[in-house]
Amino acid sequence: MADQGLAPSTLENLHDAFVLIDRTWHFTCVNQGASRIFSRESSEYVGKLLWDAFPVLSGSPEGEVLRRTMDRGEFARLEIQGTETGRWFNVFVAPSADGIAAYWHDVTEWKDSGIRLQEAKLSAEREERIAYLSFHDVLTGLYNRRYMEEEIRRLDTPRNLPISVIEGDVNRLKLVNDAFGHERGDELLRIAADTLRASCRPEDLVARWGGDEFMVFLPRTSREDAEKIVARIRANAAVREVQSIPVSISLGVGTKTSSDQTILSVVIAADDAMYQVKSKESERSRRQMVDTIVGMFYSKYPYEESHAKRVGQLCERTAEALGYGPERVKKVALAGLMHDIGKVGVGIEIIGKPGDLNEEEWVKVRRHSEMGYRIVGSAEEMIEVGNAILAHHERVDGTGYPSGTRREEIPEAARIIAVVDGFATMTGPSPYRRPMKKEAAVAEIRRNEGTQFDREIAEVFIEKVLCKEVSG
Repeated sequence: MADQGLAPSTLENLHDAFVLIDRTWHFTCVNQGASRIFSRESSEYVGKLLWDAFPVLSGSPEGEVLRRTMDRGEFARLEIQGTETGRWFNVFVAPSADGIAAYWHDVTEWKDSGIRLQEAKLSAEREERIAYLSFHDVLTGLYNRRYMEEEIRRLDTPRNLPISVIEGDVNRLKLVNDAFGHERGDELLRIAADTLRASCRPEDLVARWGGDEFMVFLPRTSREDAEKIVARIRANAAVREVQSIPVSISLGVGTKTSSDQTILSVVIAADDAMYQVKSKESERSRRQMVDTIVGMFYSKYPYEESHAKRVGQLCERTAEALGYGPERVKKVALAGLMHDIGKVGVGIEIIGKPGDLNEEEWVKVRRHSEMGYRIVGSAEEMIEVGNAILAHHERVDGTGYPSGTRREEIPEAARIIAVVDGFATMTGPSPYRRPMKKEAAVAEIRRNEGTQFDREIAEVFIEKVLCKEVSG
């Protein structure tokens, strides 16, 4: 069958319902067509157990058919009447890479006009659609792992030697998900898939192997030729980006040159080579991407940049006044500089809103400390910085967010940021309000010592940093 199936957007636009169910019987994909057919929002089903969503199927003949499809890989066609709507459906079930795929087609009119549902045949286009979805990844349109494993077994023959395998792992996916949301993460995966597809030859098999991993199977391809394809993939990826972050794929090659080698050993060799590349790039790449996000965020929000620099400078002076060593001072200053970087995922419509925020908007804003932690906290040298960012809106009385931890559990760097950020916010420029006088801000800090702010740190900041700043 030709590789010309449905793009992910087409699935969403289908009038009929399409769902994917994994081997634990949970919904993993539910298109918008399901909202019309099931009379509920499709998002309500994702992650839900099939038997909880449709209890009538549990123990029913139809449920047994679904189990056979899952266990044996059999195609099936069912006749089901919706309990809430009373409408009739032909349900076409097919094995998929990670479970089963089901396609619901409304045939109520056929039923009402006396046509037997068993005689209602799915059109050739729909049958091809189901077959396509059984062997392709819904998100990227590439072959899925199930199809690739079958093709590898079929093509692993002496006449196809040498056989090369390229393993690829998309870099920065978690960072993009954390900073910009899963929609942009999906976009990154689709761009990576398009890059692989465009860089390979028509006879090469390209598959999404799972998560952020991809595989290219190359019959009659030497290692030298496979390396040329790798170079082409890297070059093509380098000119693509998501939210100003360059697309990057760690790649490794394995080659089978004799029948004595197993294809599994070649796949393992490619996988090992890929992870060696990834381990060399990951920490450097992560820090570079954090810097890219910081630069992009501050270019969009100049006020946030000036505020962050002010907080970073005052945090540095406060850490010095507390007697910290040079390395610790540097980390506290960096945490102060980056304390609000998680706002990059909040959205311009909220950050730039001139009026009061509603409760839903406040929920999103309060998540910025967690998001900032996820952006910077997993790089090894940034863990302490990430922890400070995570906790900088905690209060010493335990009423802050995100965790409601009390003074002794809040990192000292976070307690420094809390005091400095409070002062800088009250006295700094803002497009929406007049800045406070320094004396009024100091009085406000002192009024909240022991509840919002750490008393000792607040006094060091007031007596040793602000006084020095005035005298200087």
